[in-house]
Amino acid sequence: KIRGDIMAKAYILSCVNDSDQGVVLVWSTSSQQAKHDWHNDLDCDYIDRRCKRAEEFDNMEDAPEKEIMYIQWQLGWTWDYLNPPECNYNTPKEVFNKWYDDEYCQL
Repeated sequence: KIRGDIMAKAYILSCVNDSDQGVVLVWSTSSQQAKHDWHNDLDCDYIDRRCKRAEEFDNMEDAPEKEIMYIQWQLGWTWDYLNPPECNYNTPKEVFNKWYDDEYCQL
């Protein structure tokens, strides 16, 4: 929840005509609010801000990063600085968990 009884909706933010910047997943009460609260690593003018609904992430603003990244991985998201294992429709969750733990839980 964002405020009291207002439920958070997930949005994917990006810059129009600049795919090199990637995308950012955020939670907000509306697309207009998400574009207004544009506090992230994407650098573009307000008019070039793109906001798309991402219903599969609704109400997950407090979910562990691992859980969010697992869903992103299943949906085919990629990360420039990471090299996750390939995912297809029958790849077991254990494959992702092992990769995540090896990548993020090193001593």
